[in-house]
Amino acid sequence: ASRRRRVALWRRRTLRVGDEFSPEAWLEELAAGGYDFAEQAGEHGQFARRGGIVDVFPYNAPAPYRIEFFGDQINSIRIFDPDTQASTRTIDFFEILGEPGDQLTSTLVSYLPRDTFLIESTDDHFLLRSINC
Repeated sequence: ASRRRRVALWRRRTLRVGDEFSPEAWLEELAAGGYDFAEQAGEHGQFARRGGIVDVFPYNAPAPYRIEFFGDQINSIRIFDPDTQASTRTIDFFEILGEPGDQLTSTLVSYLPRDTFLIESTDDHFLLRSINC
C-alpha cells in the first residue's frame, strides 16, 4: 500500500472574520499540513466539519476554534471547550501553524539556555529535568 506523504502547503496562516476562501480547499490544506480529520476536534492536530462549521485544534493553541462559514466567507470564530463542545468566547482572528515538525514552531524549552533545570509538576509528583540541547 502506498503511503501518502504529507507536505505542508503553508507554515503559518491567520484566519479572520470576513476572510473569503473555499472551506473545502482549506480542509485539504489542513490534511496535507499534518492535521487529521476526526468526528470531533478534541486533540491537537485534529479538525472536524459539520455543514458550514469547521472545528480545528491547532498545534499552537490551548483550545480548539470553531469557524462558521457562510458560503466561502468566515462569519464567526469561537473558542470552544473540547470536552463539552460549548463555545467559551468569540474572537476576530487566530493564527494556525502546521504540524510540530514545522521549523517555525517552538516551545518555551526551545528558548532556555543549555544546562537549564526544569521542575515539572503533576498532581502526585515533581520531576527535575535538565535541558541539554
